[in-house]
Amino acid sequence: MNRREFIQLSSLLPTLGLSSNIFAKANQAKAPILLLVELKGANDALNTLVPIDDDNYRKLRPKLALKTTDTIALNEGFAMHKALQPLMKHWSAGEMAWLHGLGYSNPNRSHFRSIEIWESGSDSDDYDTEGWLSKLYTTRTDHLTGVVIGSDAGPMAGETLDTLVMEDAKSYEALAKRLKAVRAETSNNALSRILDVQNNVQQNAKSVIQTLNGGQSSKTTFPKNKFGKQLEQAAHLVRNDLGASIYKVELGGFDTHRGQLKTQDRLLKQLAQGLSAFAEEMKQHGQWDNVVVMTYSEFGRRAAENKSGGTDHGTAAAHFVMGGRVRGGFHGKAPRLDQLDNNGDLIYTSDFRSLYNTVATQWLKRPSPWSSFAPFSLIHT
Repeated sequence: MNRREFIQLSSLLPTLGLSSNIFAKANQAKAPILLLVELKGANDALNTLVPIDDDNYRKLRPKLALKTTDTIALNEGFAMHKALQPLMKHWSAGEMAWLHGLGYSNPNRSHFRSIEIWESGSDSDDYDTEGWLSKLYTTRTDHLTGVVIGSDAGPMAGETLDTLVMEDAKSYEALAKRLKAVRAETSNNALSRILDVQNNVQQNAKSVIQTLNGGQSSKTTFPKNKFGKQLEQAAHLVRNDLGASIYKVELGGFDTHRGQLKTQDRLLKQLAQGLSAFAEEMKQHGQWDNVVVMTYSEFGRRAAENKSGGTDHGTAAAHFVMGGRVRGGFHGKAPRLDQLDNNGDLIYTSDFRSLYNTVATQWLKRPSPWSSFAPFSLIHT
């Protein structure tokens, strides 16, 4: 095995410990599905959910502020970026919710550190490698629970949540086919673990590939970009009853220090078109009421524009949640643009763990470690 294959194999370590029947269903009833959408690089929320009636918005962003014609009017003085038009039907149907001002105390503006905080659900001075979703499971699950189509487990990292991480279906299939069962004895614990993983993956590769490539085909046309393909694969796994209840996909490129207008317009179009197709696919197969889609990012952008036609690292940000049982509308309180912190950043109004507490208790029906953070009234019972 060469170095590259060794690294790729190491990325499959979360699958170690799964039984040979890793795709056994958790139960016969449909488990609630959670789809996490990571907006990598930190999306600028002020130009996504726009405080269109606030004069301070235009003062802070004389060049970046969107015109009314570049937005879609909602209510309560807010509008969505026009690139999100494909999602407007979900807003109008009352199945899309915006959560204002998500953030945390003593914010960190490093991409790497802040995403660790968001994905672990920890305080800013608490270094914790366990993902927030893994914290909801006190004992190891006996079936595949999480599927990541992207680069890392993030919120699902840890020992209790059985999670499969793959860049995409084709690369996973190619890697699995290259692996051969290995019988070797070694006193090196790290090497022994790698060999166990190789054998485990080899044994289960056939089941993985059959699930990814078989089953009912989609009747929905997904975007041909990378994000669209991730969502298509996630939809395929949900539609064909893989048994996993948590999925994660990612859309990168949101670190818009310069040239933000064109970049964000392109990315938000990909986001909206992809999620619109995913929702349509879920509706066609009677799954939309069983799905919650949730966006997150490491932080928001600074309230004021910079001199390069972009925005720098900030703090609080708005995010949205979608699903057939989501209580649509606005939740939480929007940060005030005339009351920024000493760094010129938005002051968060809701701790992001209020959202985690909501998802844990109202959707996944799991005990929550964040009971001290007031939940949103987000899910119809």
